[in-house]
Amino acid sequence: MYQRCARPLAAALLLIGLMLPLAAQSDEVMAAAGSPFGMGMFFGAVTLEGTVYNSIQLMPEFEVGKFALAMNIDFRFTMQDNQFQVYEEDWYYPDGGTFSQYLNLYLSKFEYIRYGTAVDPLYVHLGALPGVNLGTGFIVGGYTNMNLRPETKLFGGELIFDGSLVNFPYLGIDVFTSNISRWDLFGARLYARPLAFASSGLINRLEVGFSGTWDTDAFIYANPSEIDSNYWHINFDDGLSSYGPGSPLGDTAETVQVYGVDIIEPLLSGPAASLALYGDLVVQNPSDPKTGGMVGLGGKLFSLLTYSAQIRMNGDDFQPVYFDRAYDLERVERYEVYSGARPKEGGTGYLGSLGFTMLQNGLVFYTSVEGPFAAPSGPASENPLQYPFLKSSFTLAEGVLPYFDFQFWYEKKGVDSWGALVSPENALIGGLLNFRLKSAVISWITDVKYNPATPNDPWTVSSKIQAGVSF
Repeated sequence: MYQRCARPLAAALLLIGLMLPLAAQSDEVMAAAGSPFGMGMFFGAVTLEGTVYNSIQLMPEFEVGKFALAMNIDFRFTMQDNQFQVYEEDWYYPDGGTFSQYLNLYLSKFEYIRYGTAVDPLYVHLGALPGVNLGTGFIVGGYTNMNLRPETKLFGGELIFDGSLVNFPYLGIDVFTSNISRWDLFGARLYARPLAFASSGLINRLEVGFSGTWDTDAFIYANPSEIDSNYWHINFDDGLSSYGPGSPLGDTAETVQVYGVDIIEPLLSGPAASLALYGDLVVQNPSDPKTGGMVGLGGKLFSLLTYSAQIRMNGDDFQPVYFDRAYDLERVERYEVYSGARPKEGGTGYLGSLGFTMLQNGLVFYTSVEGPFAAPSGPASENPLQYPFLKSSFTLAEGVLPYFDFQFWYEKKGVDSWGALVSPENALIGGLLNFRLKSAVISWITDVKYNPATPNDPWTVSSKIQAGVSF
């Protein structure tokens, strides 16, 4: 861990000294604060395929009205045997690449292209997707296409269109894909408001939705096992996947199909409190159906607190929120359950969440706990989904405190004790801390991922310090 951080730390300390004079020259920078154009430049280091590369990152931004665009161009290089070498995969594929690979490679130089916000009747977001939800979130809840960074950047897309934009509030549609160049993972929700003509402000907002999500290649990011190249590189315990020569399922995956019908009915709407009743009925793998359902309540109090409570009825081999934040890291594991190769016992479960939003979204906290009502049949190391699953995030936005802002997220499966809460096993942990001194920005970024594909070293820790200047 120390060796991974030493070079970024040294580079950052050097650059801090170089940038402090820039920060002192703030009159011209502050005068340009109202400009729709901005530029960020960051310096640091990152480990890619076992090699430490120096990184110069350019992030120009443009925003006017509801339209915003940002680029993320990395120049990553290293000195090996006194020779200057760039990270070739940033610009081309040495062994050759397909059209879709090159399309994604160059599209991903854009961090995002965005129009509107998620609450507007028209919202378009292309590029890095920090969190996608469809309907109640029982099928797609919090999915992000950013988990494979820094090695792999994906250029995805999300579209929300509400018919109220064209004075037809009866219909709307949400669509997303993790990668526009391949469309290997994509989903859509078509919803109707059949009572939109009613005068009641609650009844006319009743929504009935139909969702479908597909993954055409669950093995797309799996690699051959380091233990035996004939097997996929994702599994548990012995490190050998059930997908390989002689496997009854072969070495390719059928298209994952998940369909659902949902209903959302507001019960209370006002400045002091809001409350909605919602439910979902979902089918996974229609050729060998795995079914589940959910009913819940949720809302806000004084525009400050958010809350929800759900009862979940999960059939055998059914996986609620199949496409969540960790999906790209667990595609093969999910598929093992989906295909029936790894049985999962059904049952009735729960989910509760609580959060708060303060200071005009400057301070945001969210946490949820879910799990089954039934007692677990084995240890958490072998049956993590039979134990509580904790998700938390905490954000302090820029401007709330002088100099500092940060983001932190934590997801933990198999919580069987208080001590398990601080173990990285079966966890996703990440954080971003920024120190800002006028135009100078210093960032500490940490990302911890648990990957059962590598039993000898299952924890992937990525830590770096970046120093930059915005102008």
